[in-house]
Amino acid sequence: MAISYVDLDDVYPIANNNNLNLEISVGDGQPNYSISVFLDQERKGTSELIPLGTVDDVGGKKVMIVIVVQDRLTQTNWTSFTAKIKQGGAERIFGPYKKQAENHLDTIIYTLKIEIQ
Repeated sequence: MAISYVDLDDVYPIANNNNLNLEISVGDGQPNYSISVFLDQERKGTSELIPLGTVDDVGGKKVMIVIVVQDRLTQTNWTSFTAKIKQGGAERIFGPYKKQAENHLDTIIYTLKIEIQ
């Protein structure tokens, strides 16, 4: 059971003065995963829906999303995730990011760092 790492970086330009919310989905039918979300050093949550805060709370900071997926499906070794930042009526989609596990039961660790500008 090997572990693979996928490190990603991106930027989110603030769209308006509304609060920012993060929505995460883990795909390809893999049922065994965990989520951790940080805003700089502060842990914001471990679920699919995370309120990040106001523009003043997040401007100039980095959101770090860590997804750990263990391949459990015998039909496929593909894993994926998508992150979406919603701000009022605006939204930005990051992904989907995909990685195939080399062997059944391998683990893929995704790290996405998003700089909020």
